[in-house]
This record gives sequence, structure tokens and C-alpha cells, in this order.
Amino acid sequence: VTLSLIAPTPKQDRSFDLLRLLCEAVDHLTDIVFITEADAIDGVGRRVVFVNRAFCESSGYSASEMLGKTPSMSIGEATDRQALERLEVALRRTAPVREELLKYAKDGAPYWVELQILPMFDESGRHSHWISIQRDITDRKRMETRLLESARLAAAGQLSASLASELNSPLASVISSLEWLSDRLPLLLGQLGDDSREVLEALADARASAGRLASATSYLELLGKSTPLARQTLPLGPLVDQAIADAEHQLAHSLGVERGFESIAMLADPGQLSHALRLAVLNATLASGQKVRIELSTMDQRV
Repeated sequence: VTLSLIAPTPKQDRSFDLLRLLCEAVDHLTDIVFITEADAIDGVGRRVVFVNRAFCESSGYSASEMLGKTPSMSIGEATDRQALERLEVALRRTAPVREELLKYAKDGAPYWVELQILPMFDESGRHSHWISIQRDITDRKRMETRLLESARLAAAGQLSASLASELNSPLASVISSLEWLSDRLPLLLGQLGDDSREVLEALADARASAGRLASATSYLELLGKSTPLARQTLPLGPLVDQAIADAEHQLAHSLGVERGFESIAMLADPGQLSHALRLAVLNATLASGQKVRIELSTMDQRV
């Protein structure tokens, strides 16, 4: 038997070198690239014949695990079924298609891709393969989600502040009227005996309810402020005095609060701490219906 070895022509050498360079270039792309056969397997999916390194890094699947399988391996529960239907419709029409799709890695971790699928044709013009080029947009999607959540919170905060502003004026009038009745009604009911006690209890309950509403509107106002926290060392004495003054302004009368403390410093955000102190003064005054005495103490909390 005689064997003849035919040396490759210069044209064949150039084609081989070009193909090798092309494969290396695709394998070093940061975008995901994989190629599938044109025809679906039993109408379900198309066999993968090539994946590049970026696909393996994003999905966690090795090339050997993907070759011969279908891209449906990366489809999960939260993947948009309507997007998948649009993809399938385009593929049946042999038309290019673009979509954003949630996919799942081998370990179950979700990741987002912006994909483009293009038909490939052989030398005779027959549709032979699909090439899918995908860009990992997980970080962009996370940023969009955070921005959307921030916008929702901002809108909720603005609505809360507006609602609090609408409620504060009539609520202050109600509280002021209840305080006036609390001061004068005992004299008017002095001759009613036991019946007067029930009237006064009902009045006290109304005052407490109005106080809770006042606290709620203060909290709504706080939600409307979107400024970031700025913790600093603060003396509590002046903040307590300001909280008392703010509460008296909101209720439109003096609370008669007794102060029994020395100024203590603590690390906190001024706005948040002032709000908390005002709520404490309001709740204590309106719930008790009596003169309130404020004392401050510290507790050493170690983590």
C-alpha cells in the first residue's frame, strides 16, 4: 500500500490560521457567544454546538456540559415566558431577534442578559445555525431596581408629608379643644356624681386618641424627608427643650413639662433624634393627661 501525503496549499494555510484566530478572538470576548443548530429537537430546543469562555463564566457550565444540550438549561422559574414566546416566534420566521432575559447559572444564581440572535447560512444559502450574542447586564438591572425603589420611596414620602400637612391643622384644633374641655368640664359636671366620671373618661380617651394621631402625622412628616443620616455627637438638653417647644407649637398650648436633667451627649442624627424626642413628649403628655417630668439617663450598651 502506498500512502501519499499532500501538502496544504498556501490558501489552505491562510484559511486555517484565520479560523484559529477567529476562534481565539471569540473565546476572549467579554460578551457571551454560543451557536446552535438551526432545527429544533422535537420542537423543544436547538442543540448547542459552540460556547465561548464568557458563557461558561456567567453560567457556571463548562463547554462539555453544554455541547449537545439546549439553551433551555439556563431557563428558570422567573424567566419571562412572554419573552421566550417572542423569541420562538422570531426563530420560526428565521428572523433576527433582541430581548432582555433573566437566566439562571448552574448553581441557581440568576443573571440578566441582553441578547441578540441571528440566523447563519451555509454556502448554498440554507439556514444552518443560529448565533446568539449576549451581554451580561445584571449590574445594570440591579441599579435600575434600586433607582425604581428609591423613586417609589420618594413618592411615598412626598405623599406622606402632604397628608401630614393636611391633617396637622385640624388635628391641632381638635387637641386644643379637648384640652380646653378637660380643664373646664369637671366644674360643669360637678353635680352629676358618678355620671361625670364616665364623661371625663370618655374625654380622656378622646385626648389619647388625638395624641396618637398627632404622633402618626409627625412620623408621616419624617417619611417625607429624604436627606441621608448624618450622625454626630449631640447634647441632649437643647434638643429636649426644642422638642418640648415643637410639641407645644403643634398642640397650640403649653404642656407644663418639668425638666429634671443635666445635658448628656450622644451620637445620633439630629433630625431623627429631634423627631423621636418630640414624639416621646407628645405621647407622654397626651396619654397621661397630667404634667410630665423628663429625666435623662444613659445605658452602656456593648456589642
